[in-house]
Amino acid sequence: MSCVDLSKATNWLHQINLIPTLQVLLLRDASLPRVPHSLPTFNLTSLTILDLSGYEWGISASMLRWLSNASNLEHLDLSRCSRVFDFEGLAVALGALHNLRKLVLFGNKIAGEISTILKNVSRMLQYLDLRWNSLLSGEISTILSILPRRLEFLALHDNNIYGRIPEMLGDFTSLRHLSMSYTQITGDIPRTIGKLIHLEYLDLSKNHITGEMPVNVGNLTNLVFLYLYENNITGSIPEGVSNFVSLEELDLSENNITGEIPKALGNLQNLVKLDLHANAINGQIPDTIGRISTLKYLDVSKNHLTGEIPKMIARISTLQHLDVSENHLTGEMPLNLGNLTNLVVLYLRGNNITGPIPESVGNLVSLEELDLSRNKITGEIPKSLGSLQNMLRLNLHANFLIGQIPTTIGRISNLNYLDVSENHLTGKIPKTIGIISTLRYLNASDNHLTGQIPKTIGRISNLFQLDISKNHLTGEIPKAFGCLCNLGVLQLSLNNINGELTDLLDGLSNCSEGGMLSNLLIAGNNLSGRIPSSLLLLAHLAELDLSSNSLQGNMTKAHFPSLQDYRT
Repeated sequence: MSCVDLSKATNWLHQINLIPTLQVLLLRDASLPRVPHSLPTFNLTSLTILDLSGYEWGISASMLRWLSNASNLEHLDLSRCSRVFDFEGLAVALGALHNLRKLVLFGNKIAGEISTILKNVSRMLQYLDLRWNSLLSGEISTILSILPRRLEFLALHDNNIYGRIPEMLGDFTSLRHLSMSYTQITGDIPRTIGKLIHLEYLDLSKNHITGEMPVNVGNLTNLVFLYLYENNITGSIPEGVSNFVSLEELDLSENNITGEIPKALGNLQNLVKLDLHANAINGQIPDTIGRISTLKYLDVSKNHLTGEIPKMIARISTLQHLDVSENHLTGEMPLNLGNLTNLVVLYLRGNNITGPIPESVGNLVSLEELDLSRNKITGEIPKSLGSLQNMLRLNLHANFLIGQIPTTIGRISNLNYLDVSENHLTGKIPKTIGIISTLRYLNASDNHLTGQIPKTIGRISNLFQLDISKNHLTGEIPKAFGCLCNLGVLQLSLNNINGELTDLLDGLSNCSEGGMLSNLLIAGNNLSGRIPSSLLLLAHLAELDLSSNSLQGNMTKAHFPSLQDYRT
């Protein structure tokens, strides 16, 4: 009867209690009404499985006393019972359930010491889930000392657990699942962890673990998931990880790991996710990574990697996420990158990559985010980028790109972020950019662009930030810009723009609630005429710079009490 509505089932417990032969009772998320304080004599003598998860009234002291009579109970699930448990009653009830093999209490508001609750728990227990009980606490060595060694599943994450992981962890040789993330555990990972040869899932992430990964971690040949991210682990990645032949996800990110990426990782033929970002790993990305034909997610960003991006990576046809940014990589982008037709995210930013953007990038038909910023890329922006219909973010900032912004950019109909700033681009801003109705951020500043600002940009009603400063643009600010009511930042400084501000400011001031404009920066142009009084109606204006123009008017900072920066 899981997930059914029993909110009108009065005296439901009394009715169920009349079935002494009942063995399995599943009432997960059943919208049960509150149990009365007076409960019948326990009659469910055959009950072996009870699931009351999601019972919104919580488990009262009387219910716990009633449950303690379920002498044959093997599986008890009281997870997500939002009210606070009776702490002492829970400990007594669990001590009475001598046949209990599976106990699930995650997502509650149980307060107290874990060791007190479990001090008399069944020696038959194989499955214990205490996740997401932030009020539960205890030292990990004390907790482990009272638990039966036959445990196969132990989940303690997101609790107030502290202390060093004791050597006795190696006594739990039947463990298949161990998760102790989001706690306050300190110290090294004990070498005895190598005894847990049946372990399939190990998560010690988001703790304060130090020291190196034990060499004998390679004994855990049945591991499928290994998460050690966000700790203070040092040393190199042991060669023994090549023994993890069943491994699907390996996340060692945000530690202090040094040394090189082991070539032996290429032997992990079932690996789907490899995340090593934010460490101090050096050397080159090994070619052997290209052997992992199942890989979907590869992140080695924010390390000290050198050398070129290996061409072998382009053989991983399953790859969806590739991030090698913030390293010291050199050389050109592999010409065969276009083979990665399942790629959704490609981040190469913050390296020393040279050469042109390969035309084959236009084959990445699944791509949503492309970030090549802060490199030394040369050549022109490929017209083939216009084929990337799923692209949401395109960042080519701070390279040495030349030529014009291709008109094919306008074909990327879902684009919301476009940054081609700090390059050597010439020619006009293509009118086709105005076709991209989803665009929120457009930055083409610090180039050598000429001609007038396209009127079509005024059609991009969702545009929030426009920066085309530090170019050689001429002509007037398009009247249509006055209709950009979602515009928050307008940066046109250091161009050769002329005309008046009347149409722009009158239009924006008529927007609902005075528009969204907070930053108006048009310094260093050839603007003339009076500063319109409608400027005072821009309710969110925080930064204003109209300096180095030929504008007239006597407005002072006193007219704009909310302005943080004012220059005219």
